[in-house]
Amino acid sequence: MIAATLALCALIGADEVRQDAGQQSRMIEMWKTKHSEFAPCYDAKSRQWFFSVEIDGATTMYHAVDTESLPTQVSVQTASNTYGLGFLTVSAGGDAYAVAYAMGTRQSHATIVNVSISEKQIIVTENVLPALDEVFSTSPSISPDGTTMVFVSDRPGGLGGTDLWYMEKQLDGSWGAPQHCGEALNSPRDEMTPHFVSSDTLLLSSNGFGGQGGMDVFQSVYKDGRWQDPIPVDAVNTSNDETDAVIAPSGECVFARNSVASPSMFHLYRIALTDQ
Repeated sequence: MIAATLALCALIGADEVRQDAGQQSRMIEMWKTKHSEFAPCYDAKSRQWFFSVEIDGATTMYHAVDTESLPTQVSVQTASNTYGLGFLTVSAGGDAYAVAYAMGTRQSHATIVNVSISEKQIIVTENVLPALDEVFSTSPSISPDGTTMVFVSDRPGGLGGTDLWYMEKQLDGSWGAPQHCGEALNSPRDEMTPHFVSSDTLLLSSNGFGGQGGMDVFQSVYKDGRWQDPIPVDAVNTSNDETDAVIAPSGECVFARNSVASPSMFHLYRIALTDQ
């Protein structure tokens, strides 16, 4: 149903979509801060939302029961070799991962870590990527069944800018080596913030597949053994940057958007995606 709804929204006429996006998308006022908010994540197991906030260059996390509730800051226990935490992703079974900064031999870098979520805090348990993997890796999304992770990286072997990569969980519970997601999901420019809607439907943001300007939200469906070419979700997109799109249990799309006046400042929005 959600995949069909996304496809329908992507195929609506452009003029109608621009009008609908302006009229129907609403800022989540209860979550608005004087900083940038991004990376929303709904944890079905604990039935709460998490999102990231950047304060003075450091990323911290907040949680809320729903989009109408005031959020509170999450207590985070980092590992000895990491600091900061954001970009949470949780599988249907409760496996959770996030992004922290790790100290490398030359400089710190964003990396993916395994975390546990308790009632009172999020605890970083271990790095997912090898210690020698000192490249920028961020925005993980875990598939609902917990077997595949798509993430963003500028590691060698990409098409340019930041690309989407994936890892598969091995029989021993470890993650396999990162593999490039290929030309269907990547362009010579930047791809960002992937999100599994289902095991065969992926949302992502890109400035390399056309669209209405800047970073736009696209969807791709896995069919016939490959990811299909991304289709813009024009009900969400505007001439501003739209990133971090996820689908709420209600069917709404929650995403981050900046403004012309403050291009580096993102706030979280929501829009109902209906086929009525």
